[in-house]
Amino acid sequence: MYFFAPVIFGWLTPDAAVQELGVKILRIELLSEPLFAASTIIVGALRGAKDTFIPSMFTLIGEWFVLIPLALFLVKDFGLVGVWIGICANFCIRGVFFLLRLRNEKSWLKVAKTNDENIN
Repeated sequence: MYFFAPVIFGWLTPDAAVQELGVKILRIELLSEPLFAASTIIVGALRGAKDTFIPSMFTLIGEWFVLIPLALFLVKDFGLVGVWIGICANFCIRGVFFLLRLRNEKSWLKVAKTNDENIN
């Protein structure tokens, strides 16, 4: 998609300015896609293990303390591209946090075992 972004946006709009902006934004978003995908999958796995509090805190912190401040700061100089840089940073930071959470089995397995004991 990185290399075909100009072709894709050429199909979507005849406006050259919109095409150029769309290509920039798509390429920025593609940088965060692997970590965004990892965080989406890991959140589902942790939810299945009944570990929901810490992942929700990661999301809350990412949205309110990374995405929003960074987007507000960068929008002044970079416009929409700055907002997407903030979104990309949020996805990357959250992805790393979720990978670390998944790697640290002791923390989320303990939650899963405690919840299983409470059910039985």
